[in-house]
Amino acid sequence: MQYKGDKILTKVLWFRNRAKFDIDFFDLLQPSRKVSPHRRYRSGLYHSDKCCRDIQYESALELRFIERLESNPHVVFYWEQPVKIPYWRGRRKCTYTPDYGIYLDSGHVVLAEIKALPDMLDSQVQLKTEALMAFCSERGFGLLLTDGRHIPKDLMKGKVNRKLEGELVAALNNSPIHQCQCQEIMERCNATKTELYKAVIRLGLRFRPFPMKLQHGDSKSIFRQVFFERKEYDELCENQLTTLLYLGGILNKPTP
Repeated sequence: MQYKGDKILTKVLWFRNRAKFDIDFFDLLQPSRKVSPHRRYRSGLYHSDKCCRDIQYESALELRFIERLESNPHVVFYWEQPVKIPYWRGRRKCTYTPDYGIYLDSGHVVLAEIKALPDMLDSQVQLKTEALMAFCSERGFGLLLTDGRHIPKDLMKGKVNRKLEGELVAALNNSPIHQCQCQEIMERCNATKTELYKAVIRLGLRFRPFPMKLQHGDSKSIFRQVFFERKEYDELCENQLTTLLYLGGILNKPTP
């Protein structure tokens, strides 16, 4: 699917079960929750001529994003906080609400989450995005994780700082790394934040931004494989299901 002159729509993650929807159904939808009024958020209202109502936003990034949606000729309408998605955070069942639902002139629907590029490394953001991937794949929606210009794979750009990677690995062999220690390591290695982000990805580390913490992570996470290794989500799920069936004795492993 091509959208001439609009790069952000070319960055949507689509799944095999891509479906088209009748506009009448989505035209009736309203936000599933209100945006946070907390003062640490730059929240507000943007009057949308396209949607004929005020649209809530929760950050400057979100405001710039909806301004792009407003001017995009392929976007018929959009709405904020479109749906609540359940997911597991350890043993605790939680609910996650993506930022925007977008109805395109093709009849397709995209659910969008707006995050600053470094925040896409946050293990909690990645966990929620995996729940969003499952939701979109099942229902035929597209998924867009972006800061308005970039997507997760853009974190892979730039050079590799091998000295930084070596020192991170050595430090992690003793304990998790926190803000002060990380800053000291970066200064010794003359490393930029971009090089740190790339090291986090290459080493498969678990990253928490506030308070900052680095530790060993899951190098085979669905998020990592889809967004950084460019593997197909549907194929990964099929392989995962087959493995579970083998482990449960429901399927017999093929003989060599």
